[in-house]
Amino acid sequence: MTNFNPDTIGKFRLDDKVYVIQYLKDLKSVDPCEICEGTKEVVLKGFKYKCPSCFGKGTKNIYKRAWTLVLNSVEDPKLHKIYSKNISLRLSEPDTPKVSYTLEVHTCIGGVVQDRLKNISESSLFKTIEEAQAECDKRNKAIESKKL
Repeated sequence: MTNFNPDTIGKFRLDDKVYVIQYLKDLKSVDPCEICEGTKEVVLKGFKYKCPSCFGKGTKNIYKRAWTLVLNSVEDPKLHKIYSKNISLRLSEPDTPKVSYTLEVHTCIGGVVQDRLKNISESSLFKTIEEAQAECDKRNKAIESKKL
């Protein structure tokens, strides 16, 4: 592949609006600590100590990892704009370019504010919210079936 047009490679073009899915950790529930039973302390030989299990919070956060739509805080909260396209060619496979994208976002992932999501593969980007949700459901179902 000696001459190529970047617009003809990959499913998406610059400035396209897409829906993004990622494998993220979601808070499932907040349960009382099993060690201190929510009191935030344990008593040992008459002395009170901060619970070593919950670190004195009295609760344990239970997280579940799952494929989910990445939310954006502007316009449509689930729609993201493609900021750049990254195309890699391997010498061993010159006719099979690897394409990833950088998306312009204004979101918070894992407590960190992000303004770009980088190196997102085409398999995590979708033109419609229905396609994105269907893929999340399919991947989550596959994960659940492996657990059984």
